[in-house]
Amino acid sequence: MTLDVLSSVEEGGLSESKKLVRYDRQLRLWEQHGQEKLEKARVCLLNASATGCEALKSLVLPGIGNFTIVDGDKVDPESAADNFFLDFNLSGEPKAKVSCERLMMLNPEVEGNYVAQDPEDLFSSDPHFFGSFSVVIGTNLSERFTHTIGEYLWVQQIPFVLCKSYGLIGYLRIVVREHCVYEARPENPFDDFMLDQMATPLLHLADSLNVDSMDHEAFKGLPYLILVVKALDHWRLSSGKPNAFPETSEDIAKLKVILNSMAKCQGSGTLEAISTNVTEALGALNKCVRRSEIPANVLDVLNDPCAHDPKGNRKPFWILAHALKSFVENEGDGRLPLRGSLPDMSSDTELYIRLQNIYKDKAQSDAQIVHNKVSKFVAQLGPSEDAPHITFEETKRFCRSAACLRVIKGRSLKQEFCKDSTRTALIENELKSENRLMAWYLLLRAAERFRAEKGRYPGTNGIPVDLDKNDLAVRFEAVLQTVCSFKVACADLLQELCRFGAAELHCVAAIVGGLAAQEVVKLITGQFTPINNTFIYDGHNGDEGTPEPCNSVRCLNCSLQFAVIATS
Repeated sequence: MTLDVLSSVEEGGLSESKKLVRYDRQLRLWEQHGQEKLEKARVCLLNASATGCEALKSLVLPGIGNFTIVDGDKVDPESAADNFFLDFNLSGEPKAKVSCERLMMLNPEVEGNYVAQDPEDLFSSDPHFFGSFSVVIGTNLSERFTHTIGEYLWVQQIPFVLCKSYGLIGYLRIVVREHCVYEARPENPFDDFMLDQMATPLLHLADSLNVDSMDHEAFKGLPYLILVVKALDHWRLSSGKPNAFPETSEDIAKLKVILNSMAKCQGSGTLEAISTNVTEALGALNKCVRRSEIPANVLDVLNDPCAHDPKGNRKPFWILAHALKSFVENEGDGRLPLRGSLPDMSSDTELYIRLQNIYKDKAQSDAQIVHNKVSKFVAQLGPSEDAPHITFEETKRFCRSAACLRVIKGRSLKQEFCKDSTRTALIENELKSENRLMAWYLLLRAAERFRAEKGRYPGTNGIPVDLDKNDLAVRFEAVLQTVCSFKVACADLLQELCRFGAAELHCVAAIVGGLAAQEVVKLITGQFTPINNTFIYDGHNGDEGTPEPCNSVRCLNCSLQFAVIATS
């Protein structure tokens, strides 16, 4: 095996200021710490197909550290017609070399390597070659070899991303044994005010502000959070329960009356005249008085055996989770560390900064407690080569995102091909619906079985479509019987799959490759939640279907998830 290195990285690389300019937009998505993980990652692509090259393109552009292409084929007119990264004029040249050179042009900061050898031959002679990568992407692999290398990567705990473009159908499968999501970054995260366990400085700030003696201008400068704290205090006094917290809609209604009375005391008698901060307080009241609870996905993390005793699993995630669990059970009194951020609100600048600092200081204090626990535990592990180094900044980020932590336990390829009652019911329900995505998924598996037995895909080598359609139907029935007992009529889909002739359309490859790259970024950075197991793209009409989602964070164990992007 010869590993050829193509590198155009200038000595010293880009300065930090130039990196900030080049990667400005993506840094807004996964920030500097995410970019650093990306730049340290090593990605391997098996076969330089159009789909695989599109996936690498979308990783090279944002600055993946290193990529390696393994492909033993030569450029020919057929492959050059399918793949924009190959050239008719370079027929006879190794596909791995040509595609690597073209991809290197996109970002001179990335190091590219290639091995002009068939992935199966390379794995047979040197399986450990694949053990040094952060992620392996496989395209156009035989079903047998997919299972062989998939099992190896599963044992090594290296994520394996399978992607394929087959006519107008796209397929993406993530095979990962365990994936820890540090920062899920939900679109609409809950604001963390912690008014049910109010910090002393917040109480002092609220008590120092006498609303009754304020003129209207001064009142308008109060942040709505202060108004809610004042209303809570008034409600507790009137109910005679100093430690009470709103639990019912009746309690919320009383708080709204108190807030409205505050506005009227300031001379705002009509709804139109109510100051902005009161309007904001009324609108945000429900989320302000939400109790501090630990979400189910985080409880699953904290109750995991690895969080109880991570000595056997030295991943930084589990050490941080262990410290977080200790904080929740002791100093936190059943709550997570404070996030420390506040939403925008109409306010006097000085007051808002004081309020913001109260939350920042409390979040800093909570994070410091957690980090002290982390340092103590790491010290107990003793010095070793694999001893984790966790900085305070990492602990702070972990605490800030504590409400969105998630651990995904995946399903291996071997498990996917085994029959079980949960998946059988799910597959049968999907096949009974008008959604055709499950049928496409099973047909792709039937096409792979056809290829394994005949050495070619249906609809190729000039064989009449009707002949291959009948052969494919037999294999489809065989595949169907391995997963469920339901019979499905899909003559039109069989005809269409044969008509595709295993063609790789670049327009479909661009979509599937882009999606694969997106998932690889998630796997590398530990940010955002990866797709649930399997993704099928149908380029015919843009229909979409998703099976009933699982309530568990370990949803990859339970089902396939399907999604479709409209072609328009």
